[in-house]
Amino acid sequence: MLRARGPVRPPSAASPAAALRLILPLVALLSACRADRPAGPGSWPIVVSSDFESGAADGWTPNDPSGWRVVVDPSAGSRVYELVKPGPPGPVRAP
Repeated sequence: MLRARGPVRPPSAASPAAALRLILPLVALLSACRADRPAGPGSWPIVVSSDFESGAADGWTPNDPSGWRVVVDPSAGSRVYELVKPGPPGPVRAP
């Protein structure tokens, strides 16, 4: 059987200094993660951006090129890469 030496305090009675030693590094880490960077809808960072205004989908290589085209999106007034017809399904990839 284990015995503790001295008074034993439950975790809820931990000192405020110990709590600050745990909380302050966490706050600093979260502040560093909120660095100024361009954000997309919903404040998520933009990961990929492509410009189709030239009418070409340079850099994109779909499995079936006949299923894709660059068109003008009337709601946005700019060109987008549109799926015209879905191709055959590929192999299932589990996460």
